[in-house]
Amino acid sequence: MMQIILIGMPGCGKTTVGRLLANRCGYAFLDLDTEIERDAKRKISEIFAKEGEDTFRAMETAVLKKALLKEKTVISTGGGIIVREENRKLMQEKGTVVFLDRPLEKILSDVDIQERPLLAEGKEKVKLLYNQRYDNYCKTAAIRILNDLDAETAVVQICQALGL
Repeated sequence: MMQIILIGMPGCGKTTVGRLLANRCGYAFLDLDTEIERDAKRKISEIFAKEGEDTFRAMETAVLKKALLKEKTVISTGGGIIVREENRKLMQEKGTVVFLDRPLEKILSDVDIQERPLLAEGKEKVKLLYNQRYDNYCKTAAIRILNDLDAETAVVQICQALGL
């Protein structure tokens, strides 16, 4: 099997579910945001503040391309990975894309929005991004998992959907 790529809003559980899924499947785990920060030697919030979203998105695409060269890897993406059509196509070509669809109310109650550059403007910004991105999450994903319970349940649902 190719890569398993997790997409969804910030706070939907991509990293938590991704680590558990990788462990269960015997795959490596890779968090794109962590890779970007490591390569850039600075926090994503700093990249956004000093260089802007366009620079960050270009870095994100470059890191995605490298990640997709690996084998048997669960990749946790940033919430905005689907903003670029190039990213959507790359993910669909190179792996199985899983949309972790967490209800907006749960995201708003669970996420520390101060830690997220695009969410720091508050709950209205979160709602706006959710509405702007939702269709692209759905169109990009081969599998949609409603992540409204716990991470283990989401992992079981993903494994069932993938036939693992």
